[in-house]
Amino acid sequence: MEVDNTPLKKVEKTILFFKKYWAKWIFFLIGLSITLLFSFSLIFDKDIQLQIINNWIGIILGLVATIASIISLFLSFYNLEQERDEARENRQLMNDLKNTLIELEKTQIDINQRIDQQVKETVRINRKLNMHNRPTLINNNATTRQRPNDRVISERIRKTQETTERRGNNE
Repeated sequence: MEVDNTPLKKVEKTILFFKKYWAKWIFFLIGLSITLLFSFSLIFDKDIQLQIINNWIGIILGLVATIASIISLFLSFYNLEQERDEARENRQLMNDLKNTLIELEKTQIDINQRIDQQVKETVRINRKLNMHNRPTLINNNATTRQRPNDRVISERIRKTQETTERRGNNE
């Protein structure tokens, strides 16, 4: 069993202890004080006066308030440490997300460049074939020239270049 002794875990254990036992301690303290008050009055054979009971209740309520303020102090430190840990985790997640987005953008730019190169190479090969006026076989062995394809490929190249220029201007 691994023991975690970080300050946050120690405070968390204390908080759990207070959560579990705070009411029992307060009732025990009040009951013990009343029992002691009456026991001492019987032992010392004195009558309990109203002023003595009021003083005793003031002391007991002071102790209860002290215990409640100590619990509150631990809770505030615990919440502060928990907030700091969550802020660290959020910063780390945001940095990881940022790095992932940067990598994806680089990959996208690389893919666009490869597509541009392939389109240019296709156009170059197509033009080279058209310069020699070689017919090609398409659609059930019918011979046609590839001139209409040049226009489609040129249009694709133009759109790709415009997209690349827009991205360059945005950066």
